[in-house]
Amino acid sequence: MTNELVLNATPLRTSQSYQINDLKIELDIPETKEFNNVQFKNIEKITLEKSENTLLSNKIGLELQTNYSLNIIVPKYTKIEQNIELNFKLTEEALISKINIKYEQNSEANIIIKFEGSGFNYSEIELQSEEYSKGKITIANLLESTANTNIFAISNNIADNSEISHIIVDFGGEKKISNYYSELTGYRAKNSLKTVYLGQDNNRLDLNYHIKHIAEKTNSEIEVQGAIDGNSKKSFKGTIDFLKGSKESKGTESENCVLLSDKAKSISLPMLLCHEDDVNGEHGVSSGKIDPKKLFYIMTKGISYEDARKLIIKANFNNIINEIPDEELQEKIIQAENEAAANK
Repeated sequence: MTNELVLNATPLRTSQSYQINDLKIELDIPETKEFNNVQFKNIEKITLEKSENTLLSNKIGLELQTNYSLNIIVPKYTKIEQNIELNFKLTEEALISKINIKYEQNSEANIIIKFEGSGFNYSEIELQSEEYSKGKITIANLLESTANTNIFAISNNIADNSEISHIIVDFGGEKKISNYYSELTGYRAKNSLKTVYLGQDNNRLDLNYHIKHIAEKTNSEIEVQGAIDGNSKKSFKGTIDFLKGSKESKGTESENCVLLSDKAKSISLPMLLCHEDDVNGEHGVSSGKIDPKKLFYIMTKGISYEDARKLIIKANFNNIINEIPDEELQEKIIQAENEAAANK
């Protein structure tokens, strides 16, 4: 079933000439059946339960019935040393999932969620943190390049003195759509989002991130590193929103996109919205081809053109990839980016 849809609207409308307010796209949404091809690791210390399949309704603007729903609860006063892992393996079928994550008071855990194989993936991940909790969630789209679509819809509510960070790796699929929405409702709540993405061939990428500062002395960070090749097109929309009552809060956002072909197209819209006086907000974006002088300098050291491209992309991505608390996953990501950089 193919639908023509309008998705991922910006929180504040801009001039239509930018062609970035919405994503107008055709999606081939296959029929779904029950999904059970998921593997778990190190889940003994958490509460993990299958829940009722529900209707997804989030800020992306697409409503679908889930075929996999899960609740994860990290118990209060518990620090889990080993990574909790969920690995979804798609084999041509559609996964439409809802994952609820709750960090109870004074809890701490790293969670890694991986998507591999091919097919259609639409996953909504909703997180709630209680006070003094700490979590790092890595979400990796490692689907095959021929996969249809990958969609992430992520939302957070972060309480007093809690620190929640996300790392998103968005590599696989022809269409890559993501929506990230956070509310910093607690005093001194912290939230960081770091993303690496790749676009090849005729890929379409649309990233829409929105963090709301609601309480005092909150802190947010958005860092995005990407590279696009072929005829791929990418839109980045990043919004940091300081609401009334968020005094002494700080938010920063940055995005860097490397264009690996003359036909690749990048559009970026960073926004700071402010309804409070005593806050600190910063933003910046950059987009362009690899500096030929830098490329030439590396090649003078006896390094091939292909390997020089790999080194430059790796240098951009490494700060984020090195924060992933799993060496095997880091290696998979490096292998994928090397393959992308090798395409001329």
